[in-house]
Amino acid sequence: MGLACHIAKIHREASVERNAWELKQYIEELYWGSGKRVLLLRHSKGGVDAAAALAIYSSALKDKVAGLALVQSPYGGTPIASDILQASVAPGVLSTIYHVAHVELPWLPLPCFSNDELDSGQVGRKVPVVIPMAAAMAICALHLRFRYGEKSDGLVTCRDAEVRGSVVVQPDQKLDHAWISSGKKDTDDPDAFEMCEALFTLLVEIGNAKQERVEG
Repeated sequence: MGLACHIAKIHREASVERNAWELKQYIEELYWGSGKRVLLLRHSKGGVDAAAALAIYSSALKDKVAGLALVQSPYGGTPIASDILQASVAPGVLSTIYHVAHVELPWLPLPCFSNDELDSGQVGRKVPVVIPMAAAMAICALHLRFRYGEKSDGLVTCRDAEVRGSVVVQPDQKLDHAWISSGKKDTDDPDAFEMCEALFTLLVEIGNAKQERVEG
């Protein structure tokens, strides 16, 4: 497509305000280095950071950014974040996830050493279990569906990911929140590279169509 691709080194744990400033600096660096406007593709919180950059520094960036694609970004927030924050005062909110993440074994003969002697007792043990990312996303999706009646990708609801007035793309495949970094394991899995290229293509086509209307 004749596009030069760059990856912004942004700390995902940093505040939105901090990342908005970092993105503003990076966009200006790319623009002044190439003389070309920038297309942004941002996933999850990265989309919120980018939207904040364009809002806070609109006067500086309006002529330097050609388009923005938000991929599963919690533009309207996410109930999961609120539930986690409330969990300290309302532990029952995420009780379903907790019970799945910790399995109670009815009895397990675990050795314990006392006075250098082996002692085996049939006692209950609660042990942590490692859950694959896809399974964790499925559990969160069920939580959001049952508690709020909202469809989601496991972290962000469909409604909160949409920006009013934007072009909305809804894939036929069910994609959890981690698909973009999970990699393609078989032919039925979505290809993140192809999906991102398709989104960039759509951005370019929309930009060209708008430019033709302005010139016409």
